[in-house]
This record gives sequence, C-alpha cells and structure tokens, in this order.
Amino acid sequence: MLKSSIVSLAACLAGLSAVACMPDQRAVERELTAAQDALLSVDLESREYVTVEVRAIQESIDSATARIERGQHREALAAAREARTRASDLPNTVVERKAELDTVWTALRDSLPLMLQQIEAQVNRLSATRQLPAGVSTAQVADAKATLQALTGEWAEAVRESEGGKLPKAVNKAQSVRARAIELMQSLGLNAT
Repeated sequence: MLKSSIVSLAACLAGLSAVACMPDQRAVERELTAAQDALLSVDLESREYVTVEVRAIQESIDSATARIERGQHREALAAAREARTRASDLPNTVVERKAELDTVWTALRDSLPLMLQQIEAQVNRLSATRQLPAGVSTAQVADAKATLQALTGEWAEAVRESEGGKLPKAVNKAQSVRARAIELMQSLGLNAT
C-alpha cells in the first residue's frame, strides 16, 4: 500500500513538474513580440541587404504562432526564441553585408567599364574590316554591337542605382552585365579575365 502510494505520488509530482516546466502562452507571446520589435527596428533600406534573413525570421514567427494555436507551447517558445535571436542579429548582418557589397561594387566599378571599352574597340575593328576572321559573320558583328549597346545601358542603370543608394540592386545588375560581357568578349575572340 505504502509502495503504491509512493509510486502514485511520484507520478503525480512528475506530471506537475512537466506542467510547471511547460512554457505558458504569455512567455511565447513575449518572445514573439521581442522578435517582431527587433524585426521592425530594421529600416526598409537596410532590409534590402538582408531580404533572405528577414523572410526566414518571419517564417519562424509564423511557425511559432501556428504552434501556439495547436497548443505546442514548448516548440512555439523555441521557434520564437530563434526568431528573436536572429532578428536581434540583423543590424550586425546589415553592416557585414554592406561591407561585402561595397567591396564587390568597387571591383565591378573598376573592371566593367574597361571590359565594355575592349568590346567596343573589337566591334569597331571588326566593323571596319573588309574581311572578317574565320568563324565571324557580319550578323555576329551586328549582334555584338546591339548587345554592347544593351550592356552599356544596363551598366549605366547600375551606376544610377548605386548613386541612388540601392547598392544590392546595383551589384546584381552589374554582375549580370559582367557575365554577359564575358560571354560577348569570348565570342569576339577577346581574352575575358
């Protein structure tokens, strides 16, 4: 009898302990509020640098909210804490990302105009020659001229975006221009480095 009472008491205490250790909905909501506040503290301009991270944090917040509704408070608390921690780190991530993009932009700003000048010089040489090299047709030269014009326009747009403070967009556009310029240089027999 005493043994069964002790077992019953131990089971009861274990159950109470598990309930007492379960996070309540208010704790989860406090974490979610802290995560939302940290996320909202990142201004819209800075969000351009961390769009992937912002999306992931919002998904964690949404996941925590859904788990609260299903009564999964422990899992909700874990998701909310993760979201708060990641959101609190966003300002540092923005600073790091800006520095990375500044470095990339500087390299592109220094190399792309030279690449476009090389392409232009080659297109002008090929346009002026009476006999094109083997494997190069008049149509290819005309296409290269049109592509060069498009690339020059896109590069100018990238520069304007950079000057307008939209460095992530400028870098993306400039990287696209660079990749296409390399292809064009190779098709014109130029060394693309």
